[in-house]
Amino acid sequence: MELNIAVIDDLEADRERIRLLASRVSFKNNSLNVTCFESADSFFKAYRKGSYHVVFLDICLCREHEQFDFPQKRIVSGISMSRQLRQIDEDIAIIFMSTTKEFVFDTFAVQPFEYMIKPVSDHRFEEVINKVMNHFSASVKEIEIRLTGSVISIPIRDIMQICSGQHVVCLKMITGKQFECKMTYSEIHDQLINEPNFIECNRGVMINMDYAVNIHDCCFVMQDGDLCSIRVREKKKIADRFTAYTADKLQGGFFT
Repeated sequence: MELNIAVIDDLEADRERIRLLASRVSFKNNSLNVTCFESADSFFKAYRKGSYHVVFLDICLCREHEQFDFPQKRIVSGISMSRQLRQIDEDIAIIFMSTTKEFVFDTFAVQPFEYMIKPVSDHRFEEVINKVMNHFSASVKEIEIRLTGSVISIPIRDIMQICSGQHVVCLKMITGKQFECKMTYSEIHDQLINEPNFIECNRGVMINMDYAVNIHDCCFVMQDGDLCSIRVREKKKIADRFTAYTADKLQGGFFT
């Protein structure tokens, strides 16, 4: 498994501490990819749903307030930022970091994965990462895909779209990666068609509705700006299913 980690802390030393710890630990058949951010603003500018499995978040962040015409800084609660994040990403594991235990009970409302005291020790970091790995390994559905010279497993929820064309089936991931599969479109289609978040919107094209922003001019608009055309004669049926799926998610009907 490839674990994508975001570290949000206004102190460079604390950001680099997590990066260093991640480079020291090794997990069988797993890798840790760490991206650091100095503010909530910089994180949200780069963020796309599904791009990170876990976020290490400082309880208190300092940032420049862009709305002011003069240099000014204030404390921005990591808890406030986590509420924003949790509203748009129900799956991400939020791990708070602080020099004190006094905020522990204040974090419960956003269902944090862990609470770590700074400075974070090697043992504590490895303990928490093992817990995260076990959580995602147990809860994430995967499919096997054939590539040139290898077979790999990928999380179903990380697939944004599948496109078939010119004798190639391409899987586009929310992380930005793309895989050219040595498989037929039907082989992949048959593995995903019963997943509630996937829909075939056109011949040789499937999308993950979790990463569709809206429908415009007979196309799904995806989070990365891609347009996936919808079969004209089934536009209403497909649009109705997308609307129903989105409504179910907002009401807590199901999550993948």
